[in-house]
Amino acid sequence: MHVSCVSGQYSHHRNIATYYGAFIKKSLNGKDDQLWLVMEFCGSGSVNDLIKSVKGGSLREDWIAYICKEILNGLQHLHSHRVIHRDIKGQNVLLTDNAEIKLGQCITLIGCVKTGPVLLPGK
Repeated sequence: MHVSCVSGQYSHHRNIATYYGAFIKKSLNGKDDQLWLVMEFCGSGSVNDLIKSVKGGSLREDWIAYICKEILNGLQHLHSHRVIHRDIKGQNVLLTDNAEIKLGQCITLIGCVKTGPVLLPGK
């Protein structure tokens, strides 16, 4: 396995935030350099933000079903290219102004190498 940022070939899917590139912002002292990722803008924030904005901190069941369905569509796309996300959480599930659901945080994507069967405990 190797850690890499999702390339354009994987991010061109309606449920994956499009990755446009990255650059390093150099600091004056050279110790506080920052990696900046340029990705599709998702103006409605994350699922975490949505939950915090809802009275009672609880989403309706039909909203949850829609979000889960869209996350699974994005994961299916990644898995079909032998890529796993490895950091699915509310902060990394992004919402557009048109209520589209996008998986973000590309830096945690991992390319899989065929190694053989995975044995689960108790199997």
